[in-house]
Amino acid sequence: MKIVLLFFFLFVSIFAKELSFTNEEIEFIKNHKPIKIASIKSYIPFSYEKNNNKIGLTHDLLDLISKKSGLKFEKTNGSWSTIFKKFKNKEVDIISEISYKKDREEYAVFTEPYYEVPIGVFTNGLIKYEGKKSLEGKRIGILKGSFFIQILKEIKDVEIVELESEKEKLFYLLNNQVDLIISNAMTENYTYNLMYKDVKLSGFFENEQISKEDLRFGIQKENKILSSIFLKTFNSISLTEMIQLKKDWIYSNKNLHTKAYLTIEEKNFIEDNVIKIGIESSKPYIFFNEKQNDIDGFYSDILKLVLEKTGLKVEYVKDSWHNLLTDFKKGKIDLLPATFYDKKREDFGLYTKEYYKVKEYIYTKLLNYKDLTNLNNKKVAIVKGYATINKLKKKFPNIQIVETDSLAQSVSLALNEKVDALIDYHLVVENFLFENAILDLKGTPQDYLNATSVHYFSKKEQPILNSILQKGLDSILKEERTKLYNNWFSANSILSSQNLKTIKEKKFIQNHPLIKFRVRPNRAPYEFEKDGKAAGLAVDYVRESAKKMGFEVEFVVNNDPVKDAFYHINNVREKYDTLVFTVKNPDREKEFSFGIDFLSYPLMIITHKDANYVGSMSSLNNKTVVLEEGFLTNKWIKRDYPKINIINAKDTKSALEMVNSNKDLTYIGNLGVANYLRVHDKLENIKISAPSGYGDVNFSFIAPKEWPELASLLSKGFKQIAPTEHIKIQQKWFSIQEVRNTDYSLIFKTSIILFLIIIWILWWNRKLSKEKDKTKTALKELQKAKGLLEEKNKEVLISQQFLESVLDESPNPIIIKDHNNKFVLVNEALAKLYNTTKENLIGKDDSSFIDDKEMTNFYKENVKNIFDSGKSQIVYEDSKDLKTGEIRNFMSIKKPFKDTNGNQLILVIANDITEIKKLEAEKLKNQELIFQQSKTASMGEMIGNIAHQWRQPLSIISTASTGLVIEKELGVLDDNKLIDTLKTINEYTQHLSNTIETFRDYIKDTKEFKEVILQDRIKVAINIVNASFSSNFIVIKTNIETIEPIKIKLVLGELSEALINILNNSKDVLKERKIKSPWVDVQLKKQSNKAMITIEDNGGGVDEEIIERIFEPYFTTKHQSQGTGLGLHMSYKIITESLKGSIYVKNTSNGAKFFIELPL
Repeated sequence: MKIVLLFFFLFVSIFAKELSFTNEEIEFIKNHKPIKIASIKSYIPFSYEKNNNKIGLTHDLLDLISKKSGLKFEKTNGSWSTIFKKFKNKEVDIISEISYKKDREEYAVFTEPYYEVPIGVFTNGLIKYEGKKSLEGKRIGILKGSFFIQILKEIKDVEIVELESEKEKLFYLLNNQVDLIISNAMTENYTYNLMYKDVKLSGFFENEQISKEDLRFGIQKENKILSSIFLKTFNSISLTEMIQLKKDWIYSNKNLHTKAYLTIEEKNFIEDNVIKIGIESSKPYIFFNEKQNDIDGFYSDILKLVLEKTGLKVEYVKDSWHNLLTDFKKGKIDLLPATFYDKKREDFGLYTKEYYKVKEYIYTKLLNYKDLTNLNNKKVAIVKGYATINKLKKKFPNIQIVETDSLAQSVSLALNEKVDALIDYHLVVENFLFENAILDLKGTPQDYLNATSVHYFSKKEQPILNSILQKGLDSILKEERTKLYNNWFSANSILSSQNLKTIKEKKFIQNHPLIKFRVRPNRAPYEFEKDGKAAGLAVDYVRESAKKMGFEVEFVVNNDPVKDAFYHINNVREKYDTLVFTVKNPDREKEFSFGIDFLSYPLMIITHKDANYVGSMSSLNNKTVVLEEGFLTNKWIKRDYPKINIINAKDTKSALEMVNSNKDLTYIGNLGVANYLRVHDKLENIKISAPSGYGDVNFSFIAPKEWPELASLLSKGFKQIAPTEHIKIQQKWFSIQEVRNTDYSLIFKTSIILFLIIIWILWWNRKLSKEKDKTKTALKELQKAKGLLEEKNKEVLISQQFLESVLDESPNPIIIKDHNNKFVLVNEALAKLYNTTKENLIGKDDSSFIDDKEMTNFYKENVKNIFDSGKSQIVYEDSKDLKTGEIRNFMSIKKPFKDTNGNQLILVIANDITEIKKLEAEKLKNQELIFQQSKTASMGEMIGNIAHQWRQPLSIISTASTGLVIEKELGVLDDNKLIDTLKTINEYTQHLSNTIETFRDYIKDTKEFKEVILQDRIKVAINIVNASFSSNFIVIKTNIETIEPIKIKLVLGELSEALINILNNSKDVLKERKIKSPWVDVQLKKQSNKAMITIEDNGGGVDEEIIERIFEPYFTTKHQSQGTGLGLHMSYKIITESLKGSIYVKNTSNGAKFFIELPL
């Protein structure tokens, strides 16, 4: 039976979409003479003549209808008034380019519009059109018989001039026989073709009844068979076919652009203001593309079009939705361009009309919640500020909503089973799951909430901005909107791959129509063998990219080692031509041609679930890691972590199987592959422990060095894949979303109805016979219920007493207050705090016991605010112990709720944190002591450095001056000698002065925050310690003079202090260990958005047993007389807390090496 039903529904679903006619309609098509159809003679680009042929979008559409239906057409044309008159007189069967009007239903049947275009107002530059009122007293040219005439007659003192054609209207306008003409915006293109440069589109006609001209076919109403055939055929035309027609006649028209009509006031507003627009990250709808440094997505492209049409100047603000909405309320943001409608928001903002609709999906991990009714009493995560929250609260009040800060947090809660489900928008979630290689969540559409409308949401106090935005949206042509939609969501891209190919690429395809790609059998979900065929995400992307660019591909499953595969590509190319992807590095770029990075994945640390905690790569020192043979991870880890023991597996699956069965092994590799194998190969013992620190690894298209065209073609093809196609491919490998090929809902519902009818009949037959027994049973049950009620009352009393005893056991106050701030329930702890009894507190407020008005007013206002917001809060507040007079500190959790009668109440649980605050104060005091001790130690070091700096100059000055005295006494001092010696003394005196300035600047710099050159701050530190290093014969090496200046903002003096502490530490080690040829190497390099300073010495390094402790306060290996143990601790605090950087130390083959990373 199921098979029969399945075939029935399959048959219906296939043939319901086919164009089918009745026998009567088939006979009509077969035997009827050609159908007479009338079109406007000169109406570019819809209907006009060229070389005696009737061409245009309308005629191509008629040819398609003729091909699909078999109808034959006899075409005629003329001015609008002429063909409209013929249609009304029944001289023709069909009319094209007709707009719907209700009074025309008397004699015509209409198709849906096949084109809509705004109605334009054209002038010759002598008159400005500034709205409907500016038409008063003007001569207006319009086509004879146009329905628009009635609308124009409503305008005061207007003179309507009815003309036969577009050409005649333009002629009248150019010769000042009319002041302006009304026509659709396509006329602008017509004027360009006719070289009427003086005719300008001045704006769009504003009218409540109509804003756009809809073009349709009209069929004689009395000819019902023809109407049925024509409508069936018209409706069977697919979106793809219609887009192709419009592409040929409209999308290719470079002059088809419309500007929003704006008033002078609106133009002045645009000129004087820069609009701040809030941009959230909600791919693929709207997000900020960091690579392009611009907004991106479907909504963003619509926004760009509105900005182009209006001329608005903007500034983008990137943040989470919750923060953007908060800033909007505070007036910091002018526009939220992707806002879902919520009536409550009308209190503080203005909506435009909707420009799109989206649908929410339910995403779960463990269970398949098919609709929202299954989520009653379940926890559901939704991002804060989403309009969905209010809709759910209203329609499904029993769903427990958990508001999150972001989609990432919602997904995390669902994966960790902290919530039962999350609700968000389908494409946004699917994009996030793919980018993060998440397999464990599946999505299900729901039908209980209507699709959500998307609007522009602007400041309520700026209605002029709302008006400008609406005009910008209204000026977007249907074709422009369709083109944007297809760019993002349709497989039928407007762009042709032929237009993207270079001559070399076209020639390459001619010479290489088939490309063979090597596929490894065991790298799921990217590339692997399934059912004897190549499969995987990368395989699907290569196949689709090739299809877009017009060449064939063949996939060869092969497990050659990576080195052998590379050799085969560049030297043999027999079994296969290239790989589906590889990881690009500088060495490989020399040997191969690379395309774009089209896939990426995080490189993660993966361990056995019972293994000890691993938080970073450094935790794996002296442990064993398993890696795939030939992978770049071998090279990276050997280079960066030489103490990690590496063993190789033949492939990723083997490596993960080894970790799955051995808790002492760890795997570093692809998160996507690991997740896929964990789910599909049941590797239940592995877990994701931590990021590896290597970030994301990118997969790139690769081709032989002499085939750069192949890499380019694959890249171009990939860029042609629409977002919906991306989602479809990604869901196939990274989502376990349920896909139903057959809809059994109708069968199921029918079966349920039949079953209920049968049950009802059986129930009715037995009803009478049971009534008597029911009465007797009811009496017995009543007696039994009475006894149970008495027992329940006793239990309730006992429970109440137990609850009160539990509350009284709490050392912290527990309170319930009403909306007037009066106590409804209290425990013993509050009574003790207020030095009274529980009974005395009930029905009173805090002011009855506490004299401090500021304190009691705070309590009252805080309760009111929480009731108004309807949300729980954590409040830090003080209260007075009325027995001791001591002020106590509390962290209070306050939650509003309603009792069974609907009364508003608030629960307060006040945690006494007085002792914690005292400990914090003590901690701050100790930290201040450490800081002062560090400063004292630093001053001692500084005085030592000054002594070193001054020793030699003072010695020279002393010697020179003594020599002068002796020579004077001996009578041998001449003038030249005197001058030279005095010059020497002055030179060294200046040196001493400069030394004083250096040290004074260092001390003075400690408070000022400013932008400086990083190299200059390093020089300051080196100059200060240089003399003491020289006196100990220690060489300071550095590269800071060889690289470009690096700008950084910091507190002057702090970085120099941190560096001096580290340099002095190295000096002390080198002296203590009496190292031969001692040196310290200071290096600086820039790494994208951070700077790295390294300080290395050849002092033999730090004992591994204490290396993790060297930044602790008071920790030192020196004698008490030589060190305080505070220098490196202060360096650590400066780098990590003040400069927001990081510092760590490693042993090298020479000695200790300090690494300082500073954000730029």
